Amino acid sequence: MPIDRIPLDPRRLLLHIDARDADELLDRLCAALATAEGLDVDAAQLRALADARLAERDCIAAGDFACLMLRVEGLPGLRISVATLNQTIPWGADGTPVVAVGILAMPHDNPAPGLRLYEQLVELARRPDARRHIAGSRSAPDLARWLERYLNEDDGPLLASEIMRAPYHHILPDTPLSEVTHLLVAYNLDAAAIVDGDGVLLGEVTADTVFTLGMPEFFRQLKSVSFIAELDPLERFFQLKDGLTARDVMHDPVAKVPPTSTLLEVLFLLSVQGHPKVYVVDEAGTLLGIVDRIRVLDRIINL
Repeated sequence: MPIDRIPLDPRRLLLHIDARDADELLDRLCAALATAEGLDVDAAQLRALADARLAERDCIAAGDFACLMLRVEGLPGLRISVATLNQTIPWGADGTPVVAVGILAMPHDNPAPGLRLYEQLVELARRPDARRHIAGSRSAPDLARWLERYLNEDDGPLLASEIMRAPYHHILPDTPLSEVTHLLVAYNLDAAAIVDGDGVLLGEVTADTVFTLGMPEFFRQLKSVSFIAELDPLERFFQLKDGLTARDVMHDPVAKVPPTSTLLEVLFLLSVQGHPKVYVVDEAGTLLGIVDRIRVLDRIINL
């Protein structure tokens, strides 16, 4: 649906302002946002919501841009307030310098359109040309019209492309198993994608597969280990691991979906079918992104 469903009022675009710190900036943003039509909370209540959100995460969108998402009871639709700064200010627990901050208020009971719009804002913030345009804009009406070209509100279901994350690391099939295990530990992964040199998904390796590698088959059938308590279950693993690669331990097929798959389809694969990861691929099978339970918790349930 077009952006006109989102009241992107130029009066809530605060351009090239001076703020001493994040507190002053948030006060001004919340005061501007409180003027939005259909908002039944005042600036102080918005500020409390913003503080609570910041206590959970720093909300850095990309580079020196930050964006807070607030769920507001009774709000009929999305509302936005954005500020650009003459001078950077420290933001969040680690004091990241930011030059632009946005607040996106969304209906408490229907956060999906807000999440979609947030992802669009993040995508803009990742583009150097877009960041320069936003930071350099001197006209709020002109900036509002410019943003209308890139943002849209949609009440349809969330898609895999909107909730996926980029792969942390591309693991090639000839990667030694020892390196694979290091990557699983480094990124705290329960599973990782195996791709070829062109990024085409070949399979996955799971922590469970590595963990049980070399254990005798009867070990999985035991009700108790009391009578073999002295057995070293990892002895055979250390005998095998030096000659193994990712190809030797990967599984295929894996749970893979196109970018247009819905959140429901992704959740079915994760929860009902029990896959540790859902891999988002294009028509050629190239890995585009990954969705897992933690991603769903972070991007949707904890929104």
